[in-house]
Amino acid sequence: MLRFIQPFILARFIRCLVPCSKISLSEMICWAALNSVFPWLMFTIRHLGLTRAFLAGMHIRCAYHGLIFRKMIRLSMGSLGAQTSGKIINIMTNDVQTVDHLGLDAHFLWIGTLETIVVLVILWSHVGFTILLAMIYTLMVISVQILCGKVMQIIWTKRVQQTDLRIKLMNEIVKSIHLVKMYVWERPFQLKVERVRRKETFYVILKSLMNSVKIVNGYSFSLIFFLIVFGLLWYRRATFNTDFFTIAFVLISYLRHTYLHGFATSCVNLSQYWVAVQRIQEFLNAGEFNQQKMVAIENEFDSENKLTIDIQNLSSIWESSSFQLRDVTFSARTGELIIVIGSIASGKSSLLMTLLGEMKMIDGTVKLNRNARFCYVPQAHEIRVVSQNVSIDKESPNAILPILK
Repeated sequence: MLRFIQPFILARFIRCLVPCSKISLSEMICWAALNSVFPWLMFTIRHLGLTRAFLAGMHIRCAYHGLIFRKMIRLSMGSLGAQTSGKIINIMTNDVQTVDHLGLDAHFLWIGTLETIVVLVILWSHVGFTILLAMIYTLMVISVQILCGKVMQIIWTKRVQQTDLRIKLMNEIVKSIHLVKMYVWERPFQLKVERVRRKETFYVILKSLMNSVKIVNGYSFSLIFFLIVFGLLWYRRATFNTDFFTIAFVLISYLRHTYLHGFATSCVNLSQYWVAVQRIQEFLNAGEFNQQKMVAIENEFDSENKLTIDIQNLSSIWESSSFQLRDVTFSARTGELIIVIGSIASGKSSLLMTLLGEMKMIDGTVKLNRNARFCYVPQAHEIRVVSQNVSIDKESPNAILPILK
């Protein structure tokens, strides 16, 4: 409200400076004081609002971080394999960061609309139907800004997908750098990374072009609006006065600031936020580790033999594959070493995944001691020469020679 009152105070103060003015000195000082106090009040209220908006955005961002961290701990092995570390980092930084940006500018979506209506009503009361053409231009500017925001949302979605693909590709290359060096695959992988990066850069350029259209539209709004209003007044040979000129100029300048720095930015941030929220929801909806109902926790097992695991006629199946385990029965006691021998893809790891709850059980029972703990630690391949592999935990090269011989 203060922004709409100040132009009238400024117009009244300018009227005091007109030659042959009959306004007293004390009244002129009062109008000058009000004209000086109102900007300070507006800046103070605006800064307090921005501070509270920043704190609200920071709290929401911290809440998102907490949700993502807790989800990372609960992810199942299948879901964890589908997520790359680069994608999770991208969600934690770029996607969650859009909450801060939206918190600072989201209120301009309704403030911009409200200010436009109030300014048009004030100008209508002064110039009548002359303002209709300016109203049409204002609606066109709003439509263009919203369209730019929608297009930037599509571009941002494509760009984020290319970024995730590039990060995933780089992670795979870094993990297999020994094979890349061994088979001299540097050039093919370089071309592949450059192709993905080129697509990502293309979407960044498109986003910059749409951002340029948005900025030009915002910068030119006040000038074209001013030209339309006063051009029509000049065409109609209407009389000009300082009061209307001052009020119109200040109000149109406010609209220019709103559409250039507020409304347009909030449209872009809102479009980016919707994309980020969809990615975050997709991550939060990933499968979690869940111990199944067929796994029974026993308070007391066979205390004499210290039985820890008892599996009877266990059958399980992967949800995305036709492979399944059938009628698996065995028991394990504390201190025993059990070796599972089988060919490749015979289900050795699937048995461990069943005990961990990653594989769906369809029949049988699994009884666990309450103090039992499971940990699946797969062996990673080591691509090095023999001398490097056998030199682990050896104090000197002389201790390696008998092993090599």
